[in-house]
Amino acid sequence: MAMRSLAGECKGHVANVLSACFGHGDFTVAVVPPGDGADGADDIKMAEFRVWSVLLSKWSPVFDKMMSSPDFVEANESQVVIADFSADAVETFLRFLYSGAIEGSLATLVEVAAMADKYQVDELLVLCTEVLQEQLTQRPDMACELFACADRFQVANLRLEALEQIWIHASKALPRTRPNLSPKLLDEVLNLDLLCAETEAGLWSTIV
Repeated sequence: MAMRSLAGECKGHVANVLSACFGHGDFTVAVVPPGDGADGADDIKMAEFRVWSVLLSKWSPVFDKMMSSPDFVEANESQVVIADFSADAVETFLRFLYSGAIEGSLATLVEVAAMADKYQVDELLVLCTEVLQEQLTQRPDMACELFACADRFQVANLRLEALEQIWIHASKALPRTRPNLSPKLLDEVLNLDLLCAETEAGLWSTIV
């Protein structure tokens, strides 16, 4: 049996066709931003995305289990409610399932990486990690922001890489004024036993 796959521009056209299908489907992904409704208020701001359930299932073992088992409410209601990720991150996550591409701010990509890890979309997790690593190499001054975001969303590998970047290239990674980090994270950064020798005392006098 002979088989030939599309290549080059044809593959790009297929990706564009799939991307154009975003917003249509037989399954709803509803997003309730963290904190909304916590005070009992009725005006909960919810974002909803229509997607194809088969696409979610093929990409994510977690979604596949939800949709294939009658024991899960998601399978019966054709809807999942996500309350631990922002609408921007969920939309970026879902668009990747259609296009295989990602675009977003550093904070959004870290959040998407955490979501990819939770729902076991390994290809997306790898892609987010590669993009953020490349940004970190080109812009060491983004290390503190990446460190804080990765800590918030518990993305351990990105957290460690950002911290190592700060330790090794402190003069580039750290601002001359106090970094926008929590006291706990700042204490971790200021572990002088691990800081590179290139960090001069003058740099720290403006921070501590």
